[in-house]
Amino acid sequence: MNYLKIAFVAIVMIVLGLVIGLPFTFDLSLLADSALTYYIISKVLFGVILIISAIYALLHKHPSGTSTVIFVLGLLYQLIPLGLRYLLLSGFGGSKTWAIIIMAFALIVYIGLILGLSYQDKKGAKAEETFKSKEIPVEDEKTIL
Repeated sequence: MNYLKIAFVAIVMIVLGLVIGLPFTFDLSLLADSALTYYIISKVLFGVILIISAIYALLHKHPSGTSTVIFVLGLLYQLIPLGLRYLLLSGFGGSKTWAIIIMAFALIVYIGLILGLSYQDKKGAKAEETFKSKEIPVEDEKTIL
């Protein structure tokens, strides 16, 4: 494993530690029991998405930016539980329904993006093999006197 992968794993572990540890610094007593359940479900769901994104980025072999896009999206998804927490704290009517809708929509977008970009990579690899140019062997230069 090269140094970049080790640094990548270290950064993922730090972010994952923050994802797990940061909620303990919040005052969770303000949330009702059912709202706390929605918050914990969203933290677990999007934490798993971060882990899946990191594994995909480490194991992805194609040179395209697909793994970067998916990993950055996984990182950005770590902000959704924070928004859901404040939505649930607001006392907005139907906030629990909106929390479920937001989590489902985010999950559908993430799965669709992974499947779509993976399909695009496979098609691109096939096209690259098809249109690959023939290599001409290098020959020594001949001079005519």
